[in-house]
Amino acid sequence: MRYWIPFSFLVLGACSANGEAVKEVTPEVYLSDINGCWSDQSGQIASFLVIADSENGGIPYPISSKCDVQTDIYPPGKGFLNYLNALYVLGDNGLLESKSLYPKKLVSNAITHSPLPDTGDRIYYFEGKFTTTQKNQQTFHTISTVSSFIDTGLTFGEFVEIEPAERSNIAKQYSTSLVPRKQN
Repeated sequence: MRYWIPFSFLVLGACSANGEAVKEVTPEVYLSDINGCWSDQSGQIASFLVIADSENGGIPYPISSKCDVQTDIYPPGKGFLNYLNALYVLGDNGLLESKSLYPKKLVSNAITHSPLPDTGDRIYYFEGKFTTTQKNQQTFHTISTVSSFIDTGLTFGEFVEIEPAERSNIAKQYSTSLVPRKQN
């Protein structure tokens, strides 16, 4: 089952993985503010990732743990559903598969006829770096390093139903940027 129908719920408030309030932002900000919506304190991408299955590989769809999208189409906290392609990810060059973190290579989500996630697809928490390229005034990302890739135990259908505050708490639970580092 593909997710296209809106779901309603009341947003009571939320905090992001770094302790700041989850920001409700315009679609333009969600699509372009890599530091504000997508990066952790160390500058790595830190987001949820749902991976749709295709015969060529897994298709990654990042979902910000720091920002919610203001939209008239969906109720508060569900605006990300209309922006699953907020970041065009060209894949991972087999990185997750080579590290035995995911059973297939990841392929591009920038193709307009790419399958969208099913309600049963798993939600992962991802931290890592992207290599960014520009082409025809579009920004494309390739996963180049992985610091953390953790199955949250949630399906996409379950993830859609939880409030932003709960999503933020899940991100906080898995965030390695909040783990104290040893001083040398």
